[in-house]
Amino acid sequence: MRTIPGMTIINPADETEAKKAVRAALEIDGPVYMRFGRLAVPRIFDENYKFEIGKAVTLKEGTDVTVIATGLLVAEAVEAAKILESEGISVNLINMATIKPLDKEAVIAAAKKTGCIVTAEEHNIIG
Repeated sequence: MRTIPGMTIINPADETEAKKAVRAALEIDGPVYMRFGRLAVPRIFDENYKFEIGKAVTLKEGTDVTVIATGLLVAEAVEAAKILESEGISVNLINMATIKPLDKEAVIAAAKKTGCIVTAEEHNIIG
C-alpha cells in the first residue's frame, strides 16, 4: 500500500482512535487504507481525543529513548515504557497512527531530543 501514489495509510491504536480515523478518512480526496487489529486492546484515548491525519501524538514525554509505536503495538509500548521507567529509563512515547503520510517532523524532533529511536511496528518488516 505504501507504494501506491497518493495512498493514505492509517493504523489506529484503539477503538476511539479508530472511530475518529474513519471520520477523518471520509474527508480525504483519494485512496485510504486502514489497518485494524483483531485483538482487544486497552483504551488509550478518551472521547475528547482529536485525531489528525499525518500527525503523531506524544503519549509520554521522556529524555533517554523514543519509542514510536503504531496500531496494536501502542498498548504494548505503553506497558514497555512503564517497565523501562521502573528501571530508570526515561521514555518519550509516540503514537504514529498515520503511516503515510508520515509525520517526519515528529520523528526528527524525537531523534534530536533523545538521540535514540525504537519503533514498534506490526505486519511488515520492510520499511
